Amino acid sequence: GRECVASTRNISMDGMFVEAAPDRLDAAKLVWVQFPADVGLRCLKAMVVHSSEQGVGLMFCAFENEERHLLARFLSEGHQWREE
Repeated sequence: GRECVASTRNISMDGMFVEAAPDRLDAAKLVWVQFPADVGLRCLKAMVVHSSEQGVGLMFCAFENEERHLLARFLSEGHQWREE
């Protein structure tokens, strides 16, 4: 697969918004979202649910309890709005 580095915002337990060219990510496409190494959360599977000129909305797919816990900790540490 291809790798894409993009800015993110509005991260929640349900998903996130990615500022990426929408033509690179088609609706209903499954993608893997990689998190910073210090989070302890490697990747989460997500589906493209919205596409606009500004980017794409991703909804996280089913994930394990441990991943849910690590994502909740990541968000509680103030990472709800993160830009790279």
